[in-house]
Amino acid sequence: MLKGTPPGAFQKPTKRIIPALWQCRDRDYRYTESDAEIAASQLGVDADKYPDLLRGMQHELEHHDLTCGSILASALISLAHFREDEDYYKKLEACGLS
Repeated sequence: MLKGTPPGAFQKPTKRIIPALWQCRDRDYRYTESDAEIAASQLGVDADKYPDLLRGMQHELEHHDLTCGSILASALISLAHFREDEDYYKKLEACGLS
């Protein structure tokens, strides 16, 4: 478990991760609510604990050169930011950085 991760924040995935979730997507792709729900499920995360996951994933598309638009990569980056600060993306937006 990562340092600073609250107990029970992440569960061991119960399903085999779907390879298609790692596939590259076009730069213009925009994630859907369904993408966020699937990513949370695949990563063993309770989506209700991260209501702004979709917002975070959309923001992380700025790192397309690293994530290649992968649903899981963007979700993992978003979740890492939520562990730092649950209002991470709200604060970015308030500063005009989102």
